[in-house]
Amino acid sequence: MKGLQVLRALCPCPHLRGPARYSIIAVMGTPQPRWLAKRDEIIAAATAMLNEDGIGGFTLAGVAKRIGMHPASLAYYFKKKEDLAATCLMSALERIQAVLDDALRAPTPQEQLVRFVEKMFELRRCVKTGEELPFVSFNEMRNIEKEHREQVWGGFNALLGGIETIFAASGTMRGRERKSRARLVIEQVMWARVWLAPYEEADYGRAASRLCDLLLHGIAAPGLIWNGPTTPAPALVPDGTQPVTRETFLVAATETINALGYRGASVDRISARLNVTKGSFYYHNVDKGDLVGACFERTIQIMTDAQTRAAAKGGTGWERLCQSAGRLIADNAAGRKRLLRTYALSALPRERRAEIEQSLEHVAHRFAAVISDGIADGSIRPVDPLIAAELVMATISLSAYIEIWSSADAVFDAYAIPAFTGLFGRTS
Repeated sequence: MKGLQVLRALCPCPHLRGPARYSIIAVMGTPQPRWLAKRDEIIAAATAMLNEDGIGGFTLAGVAKRIGMHPASLAYYFKKKEDLAATCLMSALERIQAVLDDALRAPTPQEQLVRFVEKMFELRRCVKTGEELPFVSFNEMRNIEKEHREQVWGGFNALLGGIETIFAASGTMRGRERKSRARLVIEQVMWARVWLAPYEEADYGRAASRLCDLLLHGIAAPGLIWNGPTTPAPALVPDGTQPVTRETFLVAATETINALGYRGASVDRISARLNVTKGSFYYHNVDKGDLVGACFERTIQIMTDAQTRAAAKGGTGWERLCQSAGRLIADNAAGRKRLLRTYALSALPRERRAEIEQSLEHVAHRFAAVISDGIADGSIRPVDPLIAAELVMATISLSAYIEIWSSADAVFDAYAIPAFTGLFGRTS
């Protein structure tokens, strides 16, 4: 029993089993604080490396170098990089689950949601100030090795199930509605990692309050309803007769990376999607990294074009927002103009990634300008335009995920309408 107790102390993530759980050497006796502190230091360094470079650029040697440790000594704690990556992800899931467990003690569903968001923002504030260890982004979940996939995704689904209970308590939502809202909440909370970066620590609480206001009450002014598309256009189904061009590779790569992650979307798989050889791939593309950058450029152009078309039609700020964002959500869900999910950013070199992130922020700022116009003309509530724009960006990104559990036809009921008009429905 003593040995088992020590193992649990050394690897506190209860969802990990097999190699991931027992990658740390079990020793008899009580683990020394120094030993545990070093393990936390390893996980913190690994988390930073995963957030910066993704699993593709993640190595045990790189983690060891960050903390001035010999790779052989690091192997005493973690035998393989896959074990360490899985532990980082499970550690993040455990910490967020703890925040949720605390939030669920609030008396009403609305208060539970607010407490969860506020506590998550407080956790991020403490990470920024160094009071808490960083936690890894969920961007790398699709890239986790097969031997750990069941445990990591099991932990993520358990977290989603916990968030679903917030909406189950309302007593008016079906299972699909609760599931979609849980996805919306976790997407908004995790997306905040990017847009919170420029904020001062003292302003994190204000940002949380503004986001909570949007999640509870939506963007539209009272009395207004969704004014965008209600049914996605039919998906474009390749018939095998299209010429193979750079554009067809961009479409195929976007679809494959969204489905399988960067590591899973091999050159062979992307080529097979178009029924061409690897030689054809390298005729049209320098390498996979170059292709990913081009996929993001295509994504940004699609988003910018939708905003420009909506502006040309005119109307209130609310009408333009619904038309531009709605068209992107519709095409993204139907597969006509699928947008590359932002978790692929970690595959890019840092300088290239910074360029793409800056371009995405430009898109967000254009949404913020439309929202400001809506506030001025009375069609949009007095909300924080920048945070509302980030809510829109996250919702568009999430719409590519709908085919995993639902149909493209449900995308507006699942994501767009609740995100834009309030997760609990309008009361006025």
